[in-house]
Amino acid sequence: MIETLFLCDTPYQIIVACCIQKQKQEEAAIILTDHTLNMREIYNRMGKYTTLFQSVLFVEAKKYSMESNKYTNQDIDCEILNLIETNSFMRCNHLLVGSLEPYMQRLFKVFKHDIGQKRIRGGIIEDGFSTYSYYGDVIKSYKYTNDLKEIYIFTPSIMAWEPDRPVIEIDKSCFKEDAYIEELNNIFGFYEMEDRYKEKFIVLTSGYSEIAQLNNLHNILNDLEEIAGKDEILIKKHPRIANNLYEKYGYKTNINTAVPWEIIALNCDLSSKVMISSYSGALYTPKILFEKRTVGITVMNFADQDDPCMFLDFYKQYVLKQYAADFYAPETRNEYKKILAKCRNNMI
Repeated sequence: MIETLFLCDTPYQIIVACCIQKQKQEEAAIILTDHTLNMREIYNRMGKYTTLFQSVLFVEAKKYSMESNKYTNQDIDCEILNLIETNSFMRCNHLLVGSLEPYMQRLFKVFKHDIGQKRIRGGIIEDGFSTYSYYGDVIKSYKYTNDLKEIYIFTPSIMAWEPDRPVIEIDKSCFKEDAYIEELNNIFGFYEMEDRYKEKFIVLTSGYSEIAQLNNLHNILNDLEEIAGKDEILIKKHPRIANNLYEKYGYKTNINTAVPWEIIALNCDLSSKVMISSYSGALYTPKILFEKRTVGITVMNFADQDDPCMFLDFYKQYVLKQYAADFYAPETRNEYKKILAKCRNNMI
């Protein structure tokens, strides 16, 4: 039996889990799911390099979210029970999850009702923008909400909602430890990464439809190309997007999508770079996690009129206020182009 079991859907959640476990220093295991591309590759490296977890497992849980009509709750429960029986160490006192996808919800149910661990304590770990901005509504809609006893987050001071359960601030000092950074770099394949991020302007895409993003970013990229030139532009593809429509239009894109942006930011000097995005939390995570100077521009004011404004509201109310010197939210394309020109001339 172990003390804590982590369940992670994304590379970012793995980074968060590693930080928490570094702080806790208790026996722990971690389950990675296939919700993100390249997770099996990360799983293989994590099994080889991690010193933080006694066991690393991989499950194919995406099908329960993407093809929910094909599977019943009993199907999910049977798979979880089989996993627990095969790996007896999975019995735990503390279950920490990165999101509330169907597999994660059933995991709580199985532990409490099927194998009788009535006192298991659950918690939510940070998942970027959503945890800071609107996750309170998600937790309330969750059937087993009373089992989520706490929320682990890096910067509670910029949360846009008031949690009704304890918030535990994750210690970020581990990001200054060379041995810990080396372990993360090995887990995520940073040392084998071909991308060098030499370009001044880095466009960060999100995990939504690439076609929709390309349509929304068309004018944004044209303006950027006009001011900076294509050689100074790199499009950082989101790890959940498999296609590469940007390359078709002559834009450089990153090669190694398995390396999270946070690991790149941890190792690289981004102080002279300019990040541009519609609604990617990667705009500000280097500042929040590592206190590194970065310049971020969200184009959501004028590029994504039909998209939800939760990101923009949070960005304006919390990120712009706290880091006003380095982050921008232009209201018009003309204002956006003026900011780009200043960035090109190193005036920002």
